[in-house]
Amino acid sequence: MACTICTKSFGFFNKEHGCPVCKFSFCSGCLKYKLVRDGKKLNVCLRCSALATVSVKEAPKREATVAHPTPNDDAVPTQSSNVPPTEPDGDELIRSKLQALKAIDLGEEDAPKEGEPSDNTDIEKRLAALKGVEYKDYKDASHRFMAPDNRTEAQKVQDLLGQFVEETKLISVMDDKRTEQDEEIAKRLQALKQFPTAGDGTPATASGSSKGTILPDSDSDEGLTDEELARKLAQRYAEEGKLEAKLNLESELEEITPTPSSNVEEELPWCTICNEDAVLRCRGCDNDLYCRACYKEFHYDEDPQDHPTVPFKGGKGPTRV
Repeated sequence: MACTICTKSFGFFNKEHGCPVCKFSFCSGCLKYKLVRDGKKLNVCLRCSALATVSVKEAPKREATVAHPTPNDDAVPTQSSNVPPTEPDGDELIRSKLQALKAIDLGEEDAPKEGEPSDNTDIEKRLAALKGVEYKDYKDASHRFMAPDNRTEAQKVQDLLGQFVEETKLISVMDDKRTEQDEEIAKRLQALKQFPTAGDGTPATASGSSKGTILPDSDSDEGLTDEELARKLAQRYAEEGKLEAKLNLESELEEITPTPSSNVEEELPWCTICNEDAVLRCRGCDNDLYCRACYKEFHYDEDPQDHPTVPFKGGKGPTRV
């Protein structure tokens, strides 16, 4: 719940109070107007206070009308001045609340009159403040963002021609720059092609070997030409490639060299099932050894083509005790 006028939420520090006349909820700051009714001092809202003030000002006029009735007043029944005012409809209630909000900001004496048209600017500002965003006026947005083009046809043509000329100049500059880069790359490739190499891919030196080659330091690259720099880079890459190939060869040799295994078990010349002397080997059972009785017993329902046998002549194995 929030206050009907200032829209502040009720909480521990902002208690909810009710207007004894209109029964709406207000905070203590908005329920500060005094009104005397039935001998009691009441704290009412701005709207109820304004209605009570208007009714007090109109009371002498009604008494004068009752004291000096017109000739047609005999036919019209008189109404008591104690009849309470009728309840306002929804539009009047909203209008009175908006006027009360404006009266709080501008002061009671600067509050707009009831007959004046209301402006939505204050409401938009308050809504922006409640949302926590900056208020922006979009009344003349169409005039600012979509300004009409007041140029003549001749001016439009001249502007288009100028834009086309500028774009053409920019394209020509980019093409020249790209051509210069291509020529520079071609020169470097030509310098690399002219650099002689040995049969094994290493750069050839004056003595015919690359053992005594000393690569120049990278700090001395500033005074070298493009051709010398290309030769230097090619020599360095060749040396690095040769070293890497040598390391790869050593690692491959280490992987290929088999390590002696001491866990190889010697095959025993006995039947796998009954531990008798084996007489045949089954190819379909991972070359297991069987005697004739065990082979017939455990392969009677198997396909002979899936379990071919070869005779086992016996091997050198441990003697049975």
